[in-house]
Amino acid sequence: SEIFVVPLDGGGGRSQVSTMGGSFPRWRQDNSELYFIAANGDLYAVPINAQSAGFEFGAPRRLFQPRARTGYRFPYDVTDDGQRFLVSRSPEQVAAAPITVVSNWVPALPH
Repeated sequence: SEIFVVPLDGGGGRSQVSTMGGSFPRWRQDNSELYFIAANGDLYAVPINAQSAGFEFGAPRRLFQPRARTGYRFPYDVTDDGQRFLVSRSPEQVAAAPITVVSNWVPALPH
């Protein structure tokens, strides 16, 4: 599997964006980047220039390995500015953190 971009109007050809396999593509809100998970499981970003006469894209840049749960339609999401990612993981992948429950707690009142 690879990631391709095709114009909606049907004109022009298709542009291959990924170079080492890819799935789960997501556009950044301002269309300046395209994200995808490569065949090795790493998350990549590709800079996009769609404002020019043609479609131009830069080299894929590895961001991190999300270890995402891939059974979902999209195992991750990205904020509008592309600065943060939300990754869906299976319960087995997440270390259980201890939970402390305090009962009958009354906050200290000011004197």
